[in-house]
Amino acid sequence: MPRLLRLSGNLVLALIVAGAIYAGYIVYKTKRDNATAAIFTTEAVTAMAAGWDSDELMKRAAPEWLSPADLAGMPGVFSHLSKLGKLKVLRAPSGRVGKGPYPGTMISDVWADYSVTGDFDAGPSRFRMILKRIDDGWQIYGFEVASNALTPGK
Repeated sequence: MPRLLRLSGNLVLALIVAGAIYAGYIVYKTKRDNATAAIFTTEAVTAMAAGWDSDELMKRAAPEWLSPADLAGMPGVFSHLSKLGKLKVLRAPSGRVGKGPYPGTMISDVWADYSVTGDFDAGPSRFRMILKRIDDGWQIYGFEVASNALTPGK
């Protein structure tokens, strides 16, 4: 009987240690994903705003995100965004990374929802991106820009 108790105690201890190692790995991976998503968001917005070229979005976009009609309309969208003018300052992005389905999308694994604000010639603007994790990188799965400078009549 004491041998069985010792064996079960060792098994419980092994399970606790394995659980702690796994939890540490999850924390590490989440921190890494948050850092890389923030970097990706900053680099993507900076590249898109540099010349307001829709190709900068397209080369970072998840292929299943945009329909052929969306693709055809992207140059017009970026022509509209060019009303913001040149990027003056881009602040640090903020957001979160999650795992599992992202509501309203076909993302079912690792995703990120990040926003970044910046000052442009025409005023402040906020960019929001839904990102999809692919291998060790990210792809854009959703993109929106909010700015008073883009409202009609401005």
